[in-house]
Amino acid sequence: MAALPYLVSTVVMGVVLLGVWLVVARVRNWEQYALPATVSPDGTESRAVRTAKMPTTWIVGFLLVTFVAGGGAILLVSDVGSSLAASPVVLFSAVFALLITGYLLWGVYHSVRVRGLGSAQAALAGVWTLGMLFLGAVVLTLVTGG
Repeated sequence: MAALPYLVSTVVMGVVLLGVWLVVARVRNWEQYALPATVSPDGTESRAVRTAKMPTTWIVGFLLVTFVAGGGAILLVSDVGSSLAASPVVLFSAVFALLITGYLLWGVYHSVRVRGLGSAQAALAGVWTLGMLFLGAVVLTLVTGG
């Protein structure tokens, strides 16, 4: 009877889950916690805390994670990864394209910020511009058949 081990496993996990629920429900004040100290004894914030509060840090971190995840997905589903190891020209071209993209994103962001809009609106304008350029490249590829 092959289903018996699965049934026993389900029952044991259910009992463990019920036990964890009972322990958590019985513990008082589990919703309360103490915030970590972010201010030093002399009343100044640490450099890490000041950096973490800056919107620029969050924007750069988000864009870095986005580009790394997107680039990793592209490398995963294409043959670009094997050709990168074979040809330094492809590697230099990819780095150059990444630098141009970063420069365009920074330029749009900076231009929008100088005109008085907020950082979120500036980041949106930069990403929207990159998206429109990508869409234009896809349309051009489909129209020309290349």
